[in-house]
Amino acid sequence: CCQNQQIGCFDCEYDIEHWNRDWSPVKKNWCCDYEDVACFECRNPPPNWESEWSRQKKDWCCKKEDVACFDCRATSIAAEAWSEKQQEWCCEKQGLACPLTSPPTSPPPTLPPSSTSTAEV
Repeated sequence: CCQNQQIGCFDCEYDIEHWNRDWSPVKKNWCCDYEDVACFECRNPPPNWESEWSRQKKDWCCKKEDVACFDCRATSIAAEAWSEKQQEWCCEKQGLACPLTSPPTSPPPTLPPSSTSTAEV
């Protein structure tokens, strides 16, 4: 690598789309350690990511990739207790826990009573 390992050993933006496949382990470690880039693979989390991923991976993926920030698979009763931030994230990212449309604030107009009188002849 370079003489001063903290400055410019690797271009961590080059080929970032394929970092997990194409970069060497040394480059992956350096970019993660010094530039906070390519630390974890976050795309397509497994169904049980909540229990499989480390807290560090969850935090990094949420912060850097906006992935796996919340577990949105709760029941609707539990979803009501979620923070506003969790509800918004789950609604936007997974279409879950979205607020229902509000009922109208004013009642619908009432129709005048129908006339039951007969016409005069």
